[in-house]
Amino acid sequence: MIPESFVQEVLNRVHVEDVVGQYVQLKKRGTSLFGLCPFHQEKSPSFSVSPQKQFFHCFSCGQGGNAIDFLMKHLGMTFPEAVKTLASRVGLQVPEQKRSSRQIAQEIERKTKTDLLHECLEKAQKWYKQQLKQAPEAIDYLKNRGLDGKTALKFGLGWSGRDRQGLKQVFENYDNPDLVEAGLVIQNEDLRKYDRFRERITFPIYNARGKIIGFGGRIIGSGQPKYLNSPETPIFHKGLELYGLFENRAGIHKEGFVLVVEGYMDVVSLAQLGLENAVATLGTATSAEHITKLMRITHKIVFSFDGDQAGRRAAWKALKTCFPLLRDDIAIRFLFLPEEHDPDTYIRAFGQEKFREQVQSSLPLSTFFIEELKRHYRLDEAEGRATCLHEIRELLVQLPDATVMRVQIEKDMAKLLGLTHEELKSNLHSYIESQQQRQANVQAFMHTEEVFSPLVKKEIKEKKKVSSWHQKRTVDPLSMKIFRLILNHPDILTCITERQLELLAHQTQYALVAQFLAICIASGTATLGTIEHKLKEHEDIYRIVMSIVNNPIIQDEILSNPKAEWIGIMHKVEIEDIKRILKELMQTADMQDETNKKRYRQLSMRLKYLNNMI
Repeated sequence: MIPESFVQEVLNRVHVEDVVGQYVQLKKRGTSLFGLCPFHQEKSPSFSVSPQKQFFHCFSCGQGGNAIDFLMKHLGMTFPEAVKTLASRVGLQVPEQKRSSRQIAQEIERKTKTDLLHECLEKAQKWYKQQLKQAPEAIDYLKNRGLDGKTALKFGLGWSGRDRQGLKQVFENYDNPDLVEAGLVIQNEDLRKYDRFRERITFPIYNARGKIIGFGGRIIGSGQPKYLNSPETPIFHKGLELYGLFENRAGIHKEGFVLVVEGYMDVVSLAQLGLENAVATLGTATSAEHITKLMRITHKIVFSFDGDQAGRRAAWKALKTCFPLLRDDIAIRFLFLPEEHDPDTYIRAFGQEKFREQVQSSLPLSTFFIEELKRHYRLDEAEGRATCLHEIRELLVQLPDATVMRVQIEKDMAKLLGLTHEELKSNLHSYIESQQQRQANVQAFMHTEEVFSPLVKKEIKEKKKVSSWHQKRTVDPLSMKIFRLILNHPDILTCITERQLELLAHQTQYALVAQFLAICIASGTATLGTIEHKLKEHEDIYRIVMSIVNNPIIQDEILSNPKAEWIGIMHKVEIEDIKRILKELMQTADMQDETNKKRYRQLSMRLKYLNNMI
């Protein structure tokens, strides 16, 4: 127990507005400060902080309390953790109470799996930091990148060493399964174990509570991949986390915006140069969860991308992720530096102020959106305008209702396409109705066995006889290609037809693919953070998806025309199906029958056409 007198002393020394201000952008109104509530989604500020009363309160959801309550509710800290965090801010030491051996044993029993994984990562982090002090090659690398000891200390940089089992020096029991589950150790199929991170600069990744949940590693010699992340674990989901968010919260608040950059070194290098408001995704595309997190702590998000085609494609993907989340009080902008520069090199070449000027002149989301459409469509032609509307309707209908932003973008788009605002809205309304009907049809598809061919039904029946809990279904290369294609290019979901779903479901080897696609279409997304709970209900599908997500060798497959790739794959699937049907006809049907002859000729002609298409 922490003495009540000590708790009161902590509360007397800290200022609730400073604590809350690290996580919520506050503006003064009278004697109080107001901002958007971090405990629920709102568009107008109803969350107040009173410096006089040292109290926060939301007039909409009712959440309130002191500085300790805020850390517990917002960051999920326990009471002792919150007190200790605040005490350290004002230079106080929490009184330690002696515990008996029985109390210690009870405490160990109460520790959750999460606690144990955090402990493993913390121990590894201490060792990595110590190793860096003794690694001249790693120190030289960081110095050559312009980093000093202060910056390395702020971000907790370390060195993994070169030993395949270096962590044996840290953990008495190297065979502890928690080390594998924490992502520190890899176990081969032959059960041999070795460290995941070797010959790499290590970057600890923190959650909002400041606890390490994983690592990134940057190799300094030859080898692939250049950057390596911890795998998905019970406490680490790379599609949900942002590197540098914890370390740079104060900088984001001070600068008034967050800069989203490419990788770890960009975040660290910018901090070294005085710009301490950058974050980076962990080798994944920007997700809705990333955007939502950033919106909680700032009203301005600036994405920085390379000015080349790859950078523009990445920016377009980020734009599409932002569309459903747009708010009138949030500014989202896109910064494209000259192709030969990233933020780090630009600041070194031209200085901080010039870079800030670039940020100020960055493109608003709406401007970037229209510029990209002009680049890709012949908007001076009726056909080009029609194609453009057909392609972007899916995006436009995702804009949040009752926002000025939606009205403005719709009006800009109507003008661009030569339509009135009402004509555009009518077209979008018809599109929404057709999509709702499509989803209803897919839901029906998911709940009926009639769509499966006799072969698939037989396989399902056989698997019920055998203990399927102990069997892992495998997928062929084409199926795996479909999984990767959808995960890397979720836009393809909008062009998948019911006939294509049925075509996949009618073939045994594609049954899992059909189920996966049906789940994604019914959910309206292929974003793992959104559909993961549904995938977990289908063990085989979840295993396949996670094997793709967790494989560091498989990089995001950026295709210039993913829809064409999808059509090509479906041609191959249909070819396999036609060959199967033709074989069945030859083996079981009366080929003297005119109906069978006609069907055989039609299928043969279709097969010839498809073979010419691939």
